[in-house]
Amino acid sequence: MRIVTSWGPKGWDLYGKNFLDSTRNWEKSITLEIYVDGMDPTTITGSHVPTVVKSLEETQGFTTFREAHKDKNGETPEGYNYRLDAYKFCAKVFALHDAAIDPQPFIWLDADVITHAPLTEAWLRAIVKPSITHLGRKGINYSETGFIYFEGVEARALIADMYDIYTTGEVFNYQEWTDAFIFERVLQLHKMHALEAHSLVDPDYMGLDAFENSPLKEVFTHLKGARKNKPKHFTSRYDQLMALVAHYMPHSILETGTWNGDRAIQMAKIAFEKWDHVSYYGYDLFEEANQETDTREHNIKKHYSLGEVNAKLQSFATTMQAQGKIFEFNLVKGDTKDTLQELPGIDFAWLDGGHSRETIAHDWEACKNIPVVVFDDYYTPDKDGKIPAPEYQGVQAI
Repeated sequence: MRIVTSWGPKGWDLYGKNFLDSTRNWEKSITLEIYVDGMDPTTITGSHVPTVVKSLEETQGFTTFREAHKDKNGETPEGYNYRLDAYKFCAKVFALHDAAIDPQPFIWLDADVITHAPLTEAWLRAIVKPSITHLGRKGINYSETGFIYFEGVEARALIADMYDIYTTGEVFNYQEWTDAFIFERVLQLHKMHALEAHSLVDPDYMGLDAFENSPLKEVFTHLKGARKNKPKHFTSRYDQLMALVAHYMPHSILETGTWNGDRAIQMAKIAFEKWDHVSYYGYDLFEEANQETDTREHNIKKHYSLGEVNAKLQSFATTMQAQGKIFEFNLVKGDTKDTLQELPGIDFAWLDGGHSRETIAHDWEACKNIPVVVFDDYYTPDKDGKIPAPEYQGVQAI
């Protein structure tokens, strides 16, 4: 089985290296073709399967298209709009067109995909069918194109039509200029002319996360959008937190210890990569905090008032509203032992409020039915075997 992908210099650093490293999970009978632009193909190393690296600049029409349409890069008077970035998204189309010169079937797999489990040729062949196997979506009017299987003359004809739409400039007559939007339009046209196409996505799923609602989740993790910013090696516990948000993509988040509101905004920004409406519930003592509560709850941070944090989150909500998204938030002032009760419909909780055992126990009891609960301040010994005193190990105790 042949798998095809592509990336440029930014993609190489952001996800390409991790993509290649994860090919250690691939069966050696699976081969890989990589198309790079703006890079020397000989610098691409790290694959664990037979690999060919090609330059997109040497494929038919790629350089000509980019030279002619440098201004079609998503920049608009209102800011960047990825839906109008033909300069970026054309790369996949030209890579597909070149790969289809070889008549053998192949799978397109986006390079921001990590293989987290053994990948065998037998498993791939069991899930794909000719002429096209793809990830259809009902939550938006085009497929997820991170995984597409092409087999036969009909599939190659579809690729040829996509290629023609770009090279002739017809793409600029469409509402969107991404490869996914064009793929869907061409796919529907070919299906009317008897093309066989099969979707891997659960037919009852109405959302956008096609990978996670198909058999592909057994083997692959798609670091789509903000998820690709997840570091391979975490540099702090907050990196870990954001990686967890990026993995679970909650649309309703609860946080104890809201502090200055920055973490709320960070988590919400990631969640907005999937959702148009994100809800946040934040709990903190705010200006009720004092030296006594700091001592009891092992707090050493500066305190912010409810008004200050409310203003910051309201400003963020206004910014998101201008982008067609809704950030709904509710801030609760006071000791969580008095204010925090079980809330229905929460997807994700980050518990970083009071650190006394009594407070941690209460917060956990109120949140234990939330699908994902992340605790801050779980300590393990450092390289010298040191660990904070027992009174600071409330999370371990609970």
